[in-house]
Amino acid sequence: MSEEDGEYPEFTAPAPTEESDGPNVGVILAAVSGLLVVVGFYFGFTSLQAMGDGLVAADMDAQQGQLMLGYLLIMGGIFLAALLSLGGVIRGFFSSD
Repeated sequence: MSEEDGEYPEFTAPAPTEESDGPNVGVILAAVSGLLVVVGFYFGFTSLQAMGDGLVAADMDAQQGQLMLGYLLIMGGIFLAALLSLGGVIRGFFSSD
């Protein structure tokens, strides 16, 4: 078989995979992790803005708590995104194959 003879090898496509009708869990978790980062950034930014404008001592604890909550949400979102992106690598590392 050569191109000069006009004969080409027959192309066979792989069988189509079944698509599930349910939601894709990976996409949902990726959206949640992104949302956690955005919400955490908002909490942290608003508390830093309030602290920059000057606070009375009574409001300082509340603003620091909101800032720490923002940091916690950002770190949780980053951790979730890292687990999602490295999930296949981690499963391959711990598999018994």
